[in-house]
Amino acid sequence: MTTNVASVARRFAVALDAEDYATAQALLADACVYLCRGQRYSGPAAIIAAYQSTGSSARDRFDSISYRSEVSAIDEAHARIRFADYLGSAGEEFVFECAQIVTVDDSGLIAAIDHIDFDGAREALAEFLQRTAAR
Repeated sequence: MTTNVASVARRFAVALDAEDYATAQALLADACVYLCRGQRYSGPAAIIAAYQSTGSSARDRFDSISYRSEVSAIDEAHARIRFADYLGSAGEEFVFECAQIVTVDDSGLIAAIDHIDFDGAREALAEFLQRTAAR
């Protein structure tokens, strides 16, 4: 493969961190599939709609939010993106972390995305939401 998988994954992660959905969508293959928490999203439009929905929900729910990511190549076709979402609510901050494994095809586009929740992360987020909602 001539495409640098880490470079493609990094451009995708940076676009998502900036909520630049047009750039993120341009990096997805037409047949791209995104697997996230038991849901399957097929095609760039459906995948980007899922990311946009998550971003909108976060903006509605938190006083402040910022995103950071780190990318590491796994092999010539796969990279791991570690996302960190910095969420502020009721004067407290919480960092939610997860990862996604992206598969880059021979044309340099993302063909698959697999979401990984870290053990205990969603439960810790739920506790943060419950604690800060009471204020």
